[in-house]
Amino acid sequence: MLRFMYDASGHRTGKLLINSTTGRIDRGDLYWRDAQGNALVVEQYRSQQEEGEHPYVAMKDLETIEYSIYGSSRLGIKKDTVTETYQADELSTRGTRQYELANHLGNVMVTVGDYKQADTADEDLYASLVLTAQDYYPFGMQMPGRKYILEGNSSLNGYRYSFNGKEDDSEVAGQQDYGVRLYDSRLGRFKSADPIIVYGKQYPELSPYQFASNTPVQAIDLDGLERYNYTRKLDDQGNVILELQSVEDIYENVFDPHIGKDGVRIWRKVKNPKQVHRVWQQGTTIIIRHHYGPVRVYYDEHVDYATYEAAQKSKDEDFKSTSEDNQMIFVNALNGAADEAMQNSYSRGISGGRATVNPKAKLAVAAKGVSNIGFKELQALVRADSKAMDAFFKSKGSVVPSKEALLNYKELATRMLNGTGGAYQRVTEAAAKLHTERIEMINDALKSLK
Repeated sequence: MLRFMYDASGHRTGKLLINSTTGRIDRGDLYWRDAQGNALVVEQYRSQQEEGEHPYVAMKDLETIEYSIYGSSRLGIKKDTVTETYQADELSTRGTRQYELANHLGNVMVTVGDYKQADTADEDLYASLVLTAQDYYPFGMQMPGRKYILEGNSSLNGYRYSFNGKEDDSEVAGQQDYGVRLYDSRLGRFKSADPIIVYGKQYPELSPYQFASNTPVQAIDLDGLERYNYTRKLDDQGNVILELQSVEDIYENVFDPHIGKDGVRIWRKVKNPKQVHRVWQQGTTIIIRHHYGPVRVYYDEHVDYATYEAAQKSKDEDFKSTSEDNQMIFVNALNGAADEAMQNSYSRGISGGRATVNPKAKLAVAAKGVSNIGFKELQALVRADSKAMDAFFKSKGSVVPSKEALLNYKELATRMLNGTGGAYQRVTEAAAKLHTERIEMINDALKSLK
């Protein structure tokens, strides 16, 4: 008989194998985990329970049997016992580590040892020592006749993890620990109902015992409660391809008045209250106007979906108004306001409180023509005539400045409207309207001067 122990977060902390005849604990595994629930160390004990002694008192003589090896994710395990094939070499103990090779779903397909062996075909090369290998049916049951264990290494029979990278309960055929629930890979179903479907009243189209929405070839089922982050791409036929990048816990504050350690509390933080499939759209680019010049910004945007099926049916239209888009609109509006303020300063002639005249700019106009001079030179000419142009616009065209002042301002406004000739790109709608109106006034004034 098996009995399990769990912490407050639903992570397994102990597994007890109890003799159904005597009621004694024959063996027990204890798990030490980090804050995210990842197993770090496994300790094991075998009961020395005496007559009349409580089984939990008999948990003595603990022995550390396994350490997990991590990089960005689990890489393998290290055992204190050395495998029978290799004991040690001159530099360090070998044969204690077992590294896992997994596919895109996290299924452990092969494990290799940490001992290098000479390649029989080439003396200068070394080959990895394959310790175990196995194949799976789509829902996780291991294929008969498709399992390999290195001969003479019986201690490797129990590599702890297999399908989806989850721990096997070898005492029960096909059973795996998924944290919140136990899974039977022979049936392709969980042994208990999904709390989201039963209590959350979500996803009525799915059985509460289903695994990975019945799509085990491309999807995985972790605890059934976290947020899954995917990147979205389109193949040559325009079909959506989702690539799972990470899984993270969700924490939300729910209204739950209660008495806590520091008094009455209104809200309670709940871990993983729902399932979210967050899809990220890659390669979004925007050019933002800035008074130093155009800035090219790359950013990704996301949309949340309640089910994997909905995420797989996502459309480009879903990403037209995301939170990232709104942030970019806000940033662009701020830059646009600053840019318009600077444009108005050209009209008012603000440059240290006085209009400035650049003799080089006037020489450039005489030599090249106003349409061929640089943007900064053109700005200097507009500043020089800012008072006259300001009076022109305020009088609605009644006070007409010189023809040169009109042509200079028209050229500047045209460049800023079109984003050409060194001008800033992507002017705001308000600025575009202002430029268009002033260019029309200038054209009317130029006709009267002919």
